[in-house]
Amino acid sequence: MVKIHPRIPVLISAALLAVAVPLLVVVACGPDFQPDVFTPSDHPEDLKTYAAGKLGILQPGFWEADKIVAYRYLTGGHLSPAEQAVYNPFPSPFSNLDWQAQERAREEQMPANRWVAARAEFSSQALAIKPSAYRTVEIKRQNYVERDEQLNCTDNAFNTAIATLHARAATWSSGSGDLSDWIAGQDAVFSNCTQPGSQPKPAQAGASLLLRQDRAYQLAAAYFYAGQYDQAIAAFESVAHDKLSPWAKWGEYLAARAEIRKAASIAPDADWAQQAKFDPALMQSAQARLQRVAQTSDLQIRHAALDELSFVNVRLEPRKHLNEVATALAGPSPDPNFSRDLNDLQFLSDHNVSGDTDLLRWMGLVKGGITKVDAFGQWSSTHSDAWLISALAAAKPNSSEASVLISATAKLRADSPAYATANYYSIDLLLRSGQREQARQLATTLLNTLSGDGMTGSRNAVLGLRMLTAPNFTAFLGDAPRTRIDSGSLSEAAANLLCTAGSRTSGCVDQIPTAQFDEDAVKIFNGQLPLTLWIEAASPHSPLPKNLRQAVAWAGWVRAVGLNDKAAVKQLAPMLPPSVRATVSNSTGFPATLAMLRSPGLRPYLNQGVQRSASYGEREIFRDNWWCGRWSDGSSLTAHSPAAFSSPEVLPGFLTPAQRDAAKTEAAALDQLPGGVIWLGRRAIDYIKAHPEDPNAAEALALTVRATRYGCYLPPDKEASDKDISKEAFQLLHKHYSASGWTAKTPYYY
Repeated sequence: MVKIHPRIPVLISAALLAVAVPLLVVVACGPDFQPDVFTPSDHPEDLKTYAAGKLGILQPGFWEADKIVAYRYLTGGHLSPAEQAVYNPFPSPFSNLDWQAQERAREEQMPANRWVAARAEFSSQALAIKPSAYRTVEIKRQNYVERDEQLNCTDNAFNTAIATLHARAATWSSGSGDLSDWIAGQDAVFSNCTQPGSQPKPAQAGASLLLRQDRAYQLAAAYFYAGQYDQAIAAFESVAHDKLSPWAKWGEYLAARAEIRKAASIAPDADWAQQAKFDPALMQSAQARLQRVAQTSDLQIRHAALDELSFVNVRLEPRKHLNEVATALAGPSPDPNFSRDLNDLQFLSDHNVSGDTDLLRWMGLVKGGITKVDAFGQWSSTHSDAWLISALAAAKPNSSEASVLISATAKLRADSPAYATANYYSIDLLLRSGQREQARQLATTLLNTLSGDGMTGSRNAVLGLRMLTAPNFTAFLGDAPRTRIDSGSLSEAAANLLCTAGSRTSGCVDQIPTAQFDEDAVKIFNGQLPLTLWIEAASPHSPLPKNLRQAVAWAGWVRAVGLNDKAAVKQLAPMLPPSVRATVSNSTGFPATLAMLRSPGLRPYLNQGVQRSASYGEREIFRDNWWCGRWSDGSSLTAHSPAAFSSPEVLPGFLTPAQRDAAKTEAAALDQLPGGVIWLGRRAIDYIKAHPEDPNAAEALALTVRATRYGCYLPPDKEASDKDISKEAFQLLHKHYSASGWTAKTPYYY
């Protein structure tokens, strides 16, 4: 996969796109949900703030463009306004059109379609072939044929045709023979975009000199798009030799383009993961031609030639070119070719080309036998803030290097681009060295400097470290909530569906709070805290916000029922939602079973981000209902699930040995219980067999069958118990409660 910043325009030459880049067709099998985002791991939170040099806490997973920006500032440089605009382009204007209207508008603005519209202003002749930018090519790979959509006619081709059409209409007037002939010639050119088409006919007798010059250019372009590269090269050279032609200045450049396409066409089946194969002699010829063209004083042609020359150098001298663009990007001076150099660096690094500059070493892009850079040694010799950060990240706790680096960090000014990241790693080193108090003091100081746009994720990261330094449970709870930056979670999607206009349900939450638990706090709650602390966290005196107190209370109550801890249930039951509380009172028996069957969002553990309990009473369509994960931590039992939550590297210091032992004992007991649907169904069936007269018996059996249909997915080896419960509940329901409305609503089992 090519790592290209999603908001940086990809300026790759037409030759590259036409030869090397297949169109990847992705078949959707969604919806696809992601964890809620508290600290972005791939890209900075706010690109505008970041591009201006307020870096916050750098993440090791940032992409190449983000690291290049950071390096520039960390080594004393800055991004020019032009570079900032490339890195953080202006967002598209907001539109309140519906998606269909927006799609129509997008289609209309595509250059190929704009050409068709412009042509219609001057010609009523129907188009035989509607032009398109792409052509379909078939590539034979062993025992199958692969079809790829490859760019052939670029946007510039259509834009140039539109501009020329209007210019010629002004020169020749609408309806003139020359203009009609010119349009027919251009139609022939674009007939070659999607497949080999026709060639423009010679200009009519008596045609103007300008039309004959245009026709020579059109013929060369038609050869080019048809893949007849030898003819295209000769035709473009002929155009270049006609010094009176308006196209003469482009002739040599376009001849080089044709050489490049021919050079790359020798191996159309080249794998994207590798450098495309090409004819080196042709590439070298194109390189020499482009070097001559680049000497022109015409800035437009010079820029185009340099862009194409960059494409050639990427292939002929990849290592040298990588070092050159890395040096330019590193600064400290602005890089006038920032966009092109950035794309070249990303392309080369994605294709495993290695170089040897300070920027590349710092980014970890040095390969070729160098497996690890000595970050401390680099910092010791350069005293660069960039290498200070790398050395801190690599340092071992309680080492002499760590002590030296922490001391160096303490000398940084608060307005230094390195300040936040260097102090973050210093806090981490202090914490892992057992110096909790020092770590806590430094974390508090750092938090006071992280304000303004783009700093929420950095604050969340520091809160995560300070939470581990908590001297008591109250302090831990104060740092556990984090502010969400973005959400793609299943739980929020399910909650939002309940608020759909026209079908709002009682479970709709108009405004989901931004304060939620991130994974680190969830791990500690689920895996390290005894039930007594869950109760304390859920109490009205807890520093947690209301939505998180509720989530803790409701999950804690399910755990207490599973443990048959009547005292804990009695404490937590008053904190349950009114509808649930009315059913269960203080019971750990059948009323509790019935309440959970009615509340698909209740489960015995907390989730990262928005809690499923936000819509506890609603059965959601994505089958995230009840639970089939382990009781103690929520790790899934499905075949392809990630591993169970691991304990944090640094355990909370406020827990007493007795509390640790209690948490461990409770987790072991809970994990002896089956998944939620099986556990609830078994409890319901066993109770009803002993108490068939219970007025809620039919409902509980029907809800058990429903739960086996709408509960979470299970792998085949786990489905048998689910099916057995479904069948048993169904048979009991139909045998003893045939007159019940619940029976009528339950015609099948699953």
